[in-house]
Amino acid sequence: MRPYPVEIPVQTLIGPTQPVGTPETRAVMISTATGSASWGGNTQKLGNATDTALFLGVRQWSDAVLVGAETVRTEDYGPATGTSGEQAERVARGQAPTPVMAVLSLTLDFNPSARIFTDPEHSPLILVPERVLTDAVQARRREQLEAAGAELISTGSGSPAEVIAALHDRGLVRLSCEGGPGVLGLFFSADLIDVLHLTLDPLATAPVEQPLVRMLRGTEPFAHRLELEDFRATADSSLFLRYRRRR
Repeated sequence: MRPYPVEIPVQTLIGPTQPVGTPETRAVMISTATGSASWGGNTQKLGNATDTALFLGVRQWSDAVLVGAETVRTEDYGPATGTSGEQAERVARGQAPTPVMAVLSLTLDFNPSARIFTDPEHSPLILVPERVLTDAVQARRREQLEAAGAELISTGSGSPAEVIAALHDRGLVRLSCEGGPGVLGLFFSADLIDVLHLTLDPLATAPVEQPLVRMLRGTEPFAHRLELEDFRATADSSLFLRYRRRR
């Protein structure tokens, strides 16, 4: 599924950026032409080399990568380390050498030996509602994850706005939201997505395994109009769309 080289400069796809320290949340998603955000159970069969470069490029732009626990488990996430050159570029522009992995969870259902915990120099933040941090039943699991290197961060009641505030309070203001669909639904519902990078893979699939946006319990219906800021195509007919929320 990745036979083509990177055909479009990553910075062209990322587009204009605000100075370091300016809050902005970008979502990076991929979908088949018929509307599924996965194929074969995950996203790894979708996209091409240009899409991979965009995905990694937005990570390197960010202070933190915001992702749901289900996606971490399904996609076997690891730390977002980058190359030594990328780390030097980040430091030169006033950012930490690597973006932080910030994982949303309601249950702390992680295997402490999972790949995301394997690098002690790049340990994740686990963002959980305050009730999870004070639940005696969860005490053992909290101890295991902290022993694995995770830092558990309270998000109050767990609302999207409180999640963003918890990250901003730590100086993490450039946020790359990688989903999955339920997380994207939460943050779109709260009108907290500033830029959407959407790749359309020219693949027709049925049924739709995973919608691009999923309404979780408590998610309010929404209809936010986006403005198309840029669109590009690669030789394999993949389409790269960049939308911005005009406020």
